Amino acid sequence: MLAKYINEHLIIRQRKGEIIYVNDKQIINPKDEDYIKLGYKELIIEEMPTYNGETEYIEIFYELKDNKIYGHYEIKKIEVKCQT
Repeated sequence: MLAKYINEHLIIRQRKGEIIYVNDKQIINPKDEDYIKLGYKELIIEEMPTYNGETEYIEIFYELKDNKIYGHYEIKKIEVKCQT
């Protein structure tokens, strides 16, 4: 799958069957090469780790490296703040 890197928290995934614009031309049913011209890169997402849904949550972040986008998961603790 291809995606366009925006920042470490946001990517735009390739959607098959959409209409895209390259050099002021409308492309219906674009190929991977067309997406690559628009800056899309190969997306590689690691396997989601197991976690305790009652005390933890998963956050994904993206890294642009070697002309590919890597998706990494991070397990975070759920913090409960009490107001008195």
